[in-house]
Amino acid sequence: MERFFRGFATHWKFKMPNMPPPVIREKIEALWEYLEYSSIIDWNAPFAKLTGPEIVEQAYQDTCTIMDTFETQNYFLNTKSEVEISVTTKDGVELTGRLDFIWHNPVTDQPEMIFDGKGTKHMGKYVSEDQLMFYALLYYFHYGKLPHQLGFFYYRFNTMMPVDLTPNKINNFRERLSADIKTLLTVSDFPATPCHRSCRFCDYNNTCNEYISWQAGHKKPSQIAAPDEPGIQEFAF
Repeated sequence: MERFFRGFATHWKFKMPNMPPPVIREKIEALWEYLEYSSIIDWNAPFAKLTGPEIVEQAYQDTCTIMDTFETQNYFLNTKSEVEISVTTKDGVELTGRLDFIWHNPVTDQPEMIFDGKGTKHMGKYVSEDQLMFYALLYYFHYGKLPHQLGFFYYRFNTMMPVDLTPNKINNFRERLSADIKTLLTVSDFPATPCHRSCRFCDYNNTCNEYISWQAGHKKPSQIAAPDEPGIQEFAF
C-alpha cells in the first residue's frame, strides 16, 4: 500500500499542489472503494488487519505527510522516480531493479544520490543496505558510473539516513551477488528452510510438508492446563 499511495501523492503534487484536504480524502475514498471490490488484494490474508475506515484514514494521513515532505525537502528537486534498470550478465542472467529516487546535480547532471523511500513507523527497521548496494551496482553496470551517496528516506520522519558507499563495500557486495548467481545456475535442488516470517503469506503453506513439519516442531504449548480427572469439570465463575 505504501508504494501505491506514494505514487498517488507524487502524481497529485505536480497535478494540483494546492489540492484541499477534503478533495484528497474524497479521492482516496474513491480509490479505496475500487480496491475493496477488486481482486488486486486478498483481504482475507493475514496482513490485512485494518478495517476499511482505518485504512482510508491511514492512507489520508500518509498522503498528506508525503506531500508535505515533497514540498519541503530539497532531496526531491532534480530527482527522477521509479527508474527501472535491467542489465544482463555474461552468463545471460537478467538483473532488474526499480529505483525509487535518483537525485542528479543540476549543474553537472551527475548521479549524486540513489535513495529509497520508506513508509515504516520504525526508523532503521526492516531495511537492508544490500538493497541500495544492488541499486548502485545496477546503475554502475548500466551507466558506467556510481552515485556519490546512498540513503533511505523516511517519509513519516521527513528524514534522510545516508548509507556509506565505498569501493570495498560495493566490491564485497558484488562478490556475494556473483556467488549467489553462480549457485542459482549450478544447483538444481535447494534444501527447504521454512520459517514463520518467510512462509506465513505463502499460498501453499497448508500443503507444504516441510513447513507443516517445521510448524509442528515450533508449536507453542497450550496455556490451558489438562484436567486432573477426566469427565465434566467445574469452572469457578
